Amino acid sequence: MTDHGAANAGANPRARAPNHAVRVGDCVTVGPKHRVGAQNREGGVGFVVARHDNTKFDLKYSISNRFEKFVSPRRVRCLNPLAVTARQTDASVAERPSIISLSHRPAPRPAPAPAAAVARSASAGSAGVSAIILRSKQWTHCGGAPNPLMAHLRAGRKKPKGWLRRSEAQFHGIELVDKKGKEKKQLSPAENRILVHVKEEVDRALGLLKGTPDGYAPMTDIQHAFGVGKSKVKECVQKYYNNNADASRKRRSDAELTIFNSDKRRKEKLTPYEFYKRSQRKRHRESISDEQLLSAYRRQSPEVLLQCEHGAESMRRVVANIHPEIEGAMKKTNGVLSWSSMAEYIAGGPDRVQAVCKDALRRYVMGTRPRAVGQRDVPRGKDAPPIDC
Repeated sequence: MTDHGAANAGANPRARAPNHAVRVGDCVTVGPKHRVGAQNREGGVGFVVARHDNTKFDLKYSISNRFEKFVSPRRVRCLNPLAVTARQTDASVAERPSIISLSHRPAPRPAPAPAAAVARSASAGSAGVSAIILRSKQWTHCGGAPNPLMAHLRAGRKKPKGWLRRSEAQFHGIELVDKKGKEKKQLSPAENRILVHVKEEVDRALGLLKGTPDGYAPMTDIQHAFGVGKSKVKECVQKYYNNNADASRKRRSDAELTIFNSDKRRKEKLTPYEFYKRSQRKRHRESISDEQLLSAYRRQSPEVLLQCEHGAESMRRVVANIHPEIEGAMKKTNGVLSWSSMAEYIAGGPDRVQAVCKDALRRYVMGTRPRAVGQRDVPRGKDAPPIDC
């Protein structure tokens, strides 16, 4: 490195990044090259159009339409600077182009990590409540001793609500806290199975006793132990076996369907009335209630209703082809735009009805990768901070 190059590297520690393995079609940023006795190379953003055996490549710049041959990979500062802008996270720094990049290559799935050993709870015993259920199955009412499981549930009345659920979760390694740091209200499939086994054994013990002993309220004790309601405890065994011994919660058939991947959802969401509602709010730019809009829509002439039908069909076509629409917006603007500008571009202009708003567009593009804490969800533009490649 020359003295001039060393000075530049010292002044700007980001002037040179590690070498990148580029491929034809990749969008890269290359730095300038100072040459003695010849014209300097300015560098910039461009696409790789050819590669040579000596790892050098030919580059066509995006903005000035210049062409440069035999570019050294040492000059590469950033690989895919525009395409990975919305995909950078704290765990992956510009390692993979986004879905809107022409050079997108799916990343290999990491192998699942082996399950960590779960710490056993001393208060739950050597096998949790399962050991108590086993003692209850060996118990007989002839000796006059109380049922071990019913006695265990009765002893937990003074403990906080859901005490047995937390004890079993610690023993089995069940996660009880959601992303917001709050305790989950719904039982997991593993917790449902434990509840079924406890309820089933209590019912068996009550059948042997031919009644509830004085001072015992096993159904109420189960509700308190798991922190659930009366109906949950009453019907858990029947639902468990009606569901072929599957404790999983019911899942909606349309849980994974959105307007981006389902024609049925598009027809349900993007209706003629929806087009009319969006167009009126776009035109008047004031707060209009849904009741007022629905009443006005029903009074429209057949000609206006036909226009709304055509507008709804146009919105459905735009959403069905959202991927080419995003790709076209990125190509025309060279990636320098905000989510609002992209939504307006896809709609055909700032005054046109938007089939996809900026928030839905952001969720669609950003939904495939997690974000770093505090990272903003905008590509580039005047309302976005400078992007570090």
